[in-house]
Amino acid sequence: MKRAPGAGRSPFALGFGMLLLLAVTALVRLPHVVEPPGRDQGLFLAEASTWLDGGRFYEDIFEHKPVGVIGVYALGVALFGATPAAVQALHASALFATAALLFALARRQGLDRSGSLAASVLYLVFSAGTAFGGFWSSAQVEVFVDPLVVLALLGFLGSAEDPLARRRGAFWGGVAIGVAIAWLKYSCLPLVGLLALLFLPREGVQRQARRRLLGTALVGVCLPALALVAVFAGTGRFESFWLSSVEFNWIHRGGLQAQLPQGFDWLAGVLPFSAALRPLYVAALAGLVLLWLHARGSQRAVRPGRDALWVAGLLLWGIALGEVFFQAKFWVYHYFVLLLPLSLLAGLGLQGAADALRPKVGGVAAWGFVWLVAFALAFPHWRDLGTHLGQREVVSFARGKVDADAVRSGYRWGGEDYDYGDTLAAARRLRRESGGAGTLFVWGFEPSLYWLTGLRPVSRFFYDYPLSRAFGDLAKTHEAQLLAELEGHPPRFFVVVKDDANDLEGIESRLQLGRHPRLVAFLEKHYRSSWQEGDFTTYRRVEVDGGASSSAPTRTGRPLVTASSETRARPRQSPDRSS
Repeated sequence: MKRAPGAGRSPFALGFGMLLLLAVTALVRLPHVVEPPGRDQGLFLAEASTWLDGGRFYEDIFEHKPVGVIGVYALGVALFGATPAAVQALHASALFATAALLFALARRQGLDRSGSLAASVLYLVFSAGTAFGGFWSSAQVEVFVDPLVVLALLGFLGSAEDPLARRRGAFWGGVAIGVAIAWLKYSCLPLVGLLALLFLPREGVQRQARRRLLGTALVGVCLPALALVAVFAGTGRFESFWLSSVEFNWIHRGGLQAQLPQGFDWLAGVLPFSAALRPLYVAALAGLVLLWLHARGSQRAVRPGRDALWVAGLLLWGIALGEVFFQAKFWVYHYFVLLLPLSLLAGLGLQGAADALRPKVGGVAAWGFVWLVAFALAFPHWRDLGTHLGQREVVSFARGKVDADAVRSGYRWGGEDYDYGDTLAAARRLRRESGGAGTLFVWGFEPSLYWLTGLRPVSRFFYDYPLSRAFGDLAKTHEAQLLAELEGHPPRFFVVVKDDANDLEGIESRLQLGRHPRLVAFLEKHYRSSWQEGDFTTYRRVEVDGGASSSAPTRTGRPLVTASSETRARPRQSPDRSS
């Protein structure tokens, strides 16, 4: 007798699985709760806060990523405030949503409860490691894409018995992909390849019907993009949307990392993080071998759901690699998209191993042995994570020996490029002097100063990269916009960042300022150097006659950098300003 995909499910079993996954999520994320945001997360928090205060995309907020990520962060800010806790809550929520949906998908496609939990638990466990950049990868866009990918798989691998249900599944699966591309990350475009799953042979579904499903899915894919265009066109912001989302991104994609990294290893490129993710690769490979052996037997016809999951997992693995190469950036957290297909394939592999052992040792013993092997393979992962947490003083924080700010101050990235302790110290001093009221402009990529101080940004440009000379005429347009904003509403404080050269900008921000003589002239005319804290030099607006800015140059202290005094700084290997 054939076993239908998902047969034997019960609300109790489903509820138990979800509760277990919720507990695992809390367990694996607990050690990371105290982590600070990186630069990207700090930017999203600042942008989300501005949007919640009434700011408009592309008029008050420049962002070359799709607007959906700001909406997600706005939810976190609304619930938890503009704090590191919001970042961690969003990250944990997205991980749990992906794991829960993956569990539901695996159950529906015929895996038993243990096999379904295996795929989901592996996803959660390995998402908590440091392979993808640690704190720098928290709540990145890739994390929010994963639940949408599983929703698409649920739609495309839907019931074969009900034609209406198939069409609904194809449509909403297409919508999920469309949202991922148009609202979260443009480089998710290769996800359209998942529509190939609609052509999998299904009992009672003819080729012509499968073509109709493809058309339905394509409509779903296009709708989110059309809605986005309609919103910005209808509000007069389409040109700004196009400049940042298309023209800016096209030049950005051709930046310093458009070429393959020096010394690129093709084997490591196709099987990245093979040391950290060894258990997933081993389990997936073992499952493929067992699948090949099983295909030679006589029971293949009773497992259509699992076979479809194998096809989906392998296809998604190839698409994930395609996403990384398509965006032409090779920073570690971009590879997070590989975790979902690898976890799915590993879960299928563990299920296959348990099935092979069950006739010989029984179901409980089979799964016990499989899990024992999985944990043994994952031992280096746990050891590395423990070392990481010890070095970051997270253990000392848990014991009450240090406070959260002391732990966060120890987080750095790219050598001297990013030091959260410096950012925190400068923000505290700014907040003391301003009382948390007034306006601010930061020349550099340190947008966390906005939400840490409570000072309002006066420009749509929360960081200086959009004004890089690499963008040619587009940079000149941005400079004119920035000057108009600064002259129309001079900020109370003007902060210039130094020692922040990185992969995309080989010259530190302080020196890059010299390439913009009109900005230098504005700063010299209206501001004086006030103080320096770490990498941050703060200039205070000179006020005379009740607050009017002086028209005479009043700069004191160290001269500002001019174009003629530029020297090329050594770039740091820091994966910020991602596409």
